[in-house]
Amino acid sequence: MAAGQIITRTARSARLKVTLFATTDLHAHLTEYDYFHDTPDPTRGLDALAPLIARLRGAFPNSLLLDNGDTFQGTPLGDLAAREAGPHPIVAAMNALQYDAMGLGNHDFNYGLDFTQAIAKGANFPVVLSNVEGIAAPAGLAKSHMLTRNFRDEMGRSHEIKIGLLALVPPQILQWDRALLKGRVTVTPIAEQAAITARALKSDGADIVVALCHSGIDRNGHDPSGENAAAAVARIPEIDALIFGHTHRLFPDPKSAATEPLPALDHYRGRIHGKPAVQPKFWGRGIGLIHLTLAQDGDAWRAIEGHAAHHMLRPKAVAKPPQTPIHDRVIAHIRRPLGQTETRLTSYFSMITPCAIGTLLADAQRKAAAHALREIGAEDLPLLSAVAPYKAGGRAGPDHYIDIAAGDLTRKHAAEICLYPNSLEVVEVTGADIVEWLERSASAFVQITGHGRPELIDPRAMSYNFDTLYGLSYEINLAQPARFDPEGVLKNPHARRIENISYQDAPLRSEMRFHVATNSYRAGGGGHFTAPARGIAKLGGMAPMPIEEILCAYLSTQSPLAVTPKQVWRFTPLNGAKALFTTSPTAREVGKERDLNGLAYCGVSAQGFAQFEITL
Repeated sequence: MAAGQIITRTARSARLKVTLFATTDLHAHLTEYDYFHDTPDPTRGLDALAPLIARLRGAFPNSLLLDNGDTFQGTPLGDLAAREAGPHPIVAAMNALQYDAMGLGNHDFNYGLDFTQAIAKGANFPVVLSNVEGIAAPAGLAKSHMLTRNFRDEMGRSHEIKIGLLALVPPQILQWDRALLKGRVTVTPIAEQAAITARALKSDGADIVVALCHSGIDRNGHDPSGENAAAAVARIPEIDALIFGHTHRLFPDPKSAATEPLPALDHYRGRIHGKPAVQPKFWGRGIGLIHLTLAQDGDAWRAIEGHAAHHMLRPKAVAKPPQTPIHDRVIAHIRRPLGQTETRLTSYFSMITPCAIGTLLADAQRKAAAHALREIGAEDLPLLSAVAPYKAGGRAGPDHYIDIAAGDLTRKHAAEICLYPNSLEVVEVTGADIVEWLERSASAFVQITGHGRPELIDPRAMSYNFDTLYGLSYEINLAQPARFDPEGVLKNPHARRIENISYQDAPLRSEMRFHVATNSYRAGGGGHFTAPARGIAKLGGMAPMPIEEILCAYLSTQSPLAVTPKQVWRFTPLNGAKALFTTSPTAREVGKERDLNGLAYCGVSAQGFAQFEITL
């Protein structure tokens, strides 16, 4: 036999191992640099992952490198690259790293279909998207792809292995990017399309089928057609391995086994419904690995065992200087001056009291919305403004907060406050809709019974789903159970936490009508907010107005700023009941600058968060 000759599938006893390397939710973290704080950061970025990828390839030669989407949006670098002509720097980096394939995530549609088409055309590897199609669907994308690779078995013999790939995004992209996608594409539910495509790939001769699923785990376990359908995909017989994402979690994670005892999840071996599955967090902080053992079965190969793990980046003392040509352009962009603030702007306490950042953004939105409504002759209703704290800890850790010192304001500050490339929208809603909107927001908190000292914030809650509606006054009664769970599922239909809600010192009535300035994500029902999605969108006929640009204009015209937080809401007093509130350790310093009665510092948690006892 000649050296290098492919062995045909006759040796029934042959076995080989295949390793899948996975990235997900890079969110435009290409360099080892934090552009929001304008400082190096060696714990993130595709550049930081490159040496780890090289080492892993050396250890596991039968391997594929795959990306699971939400790759191009999330930093000023991503925003700038989306506006520039020519090859995309992240695609260029992925080409250099020799990615084998990628799927797309929901945020990869934030810049429009022309951008998505350009990404697909610039990649030297297949870009797969299985559940999106239509007359104007992105060109250059494959609904599925068959990779053919020569891998060596345990005896060193080479075999041709066919790997079928499919990729899926949440159907909610039609809501979240409605202005960019409506009427141009259709989206099939995740699990439904995954089953169809996986069967077709097996029929076409795939030895193994890998799902790139930009979707998380539905902790309620009952929504295979929803946003987070990864567990439903894992149940499909023809799928052999699952790379998932979207929710920025880590899987497998033995630390979560006790807090998330779902029967489908094996946090120790990295399996969902018995299938190897991995979710390697976000921002290029690590690599997910799926190890598969394949055996010959007659003339075919099949996966007989699989498990998952991950390799996270280890902190380095010094980040290497970014080498990408775009870095200097991003630095010049984020340092452009906008004005000054006389007020220190922080988000440390934004989950327990309205903050100056929320007030600032609400005012900017309301001013732009009022102008837009005058343009279309729709000034007949009271105008409210809905905002949420985008950076307030959570899964991203104790450094994931905004802290803008008094002094000069630049583009990086506006980008940090407006973390996502959403546009302004105005929805017409009723008083009843507003109460439902606020009830969904109030699901961020646990129920306070007066016993013990529970964590105030539900660990499943995302800060960007905690809306405050400026222009109203109301209380949140945490003695009541939450009407919705933190993922937006109606759990207690008769529960009500929102109390004493008023507009201009008069009680809010269900039949009253309002205009609410909000972002395009929320207006489309993003975050499982049904109330704004039921509203009448008013600005659909106008050119999209990016909220970041609205804020930049506002900062330039209103400078110098002296922002006083508007006290829109408060917790209903609960006779001195206690709870623990976690935030950044730096919040202790800020707390001394502000009148924060009812808070007592308790130290730092094992996760690095400062803990405060709050008295309700």
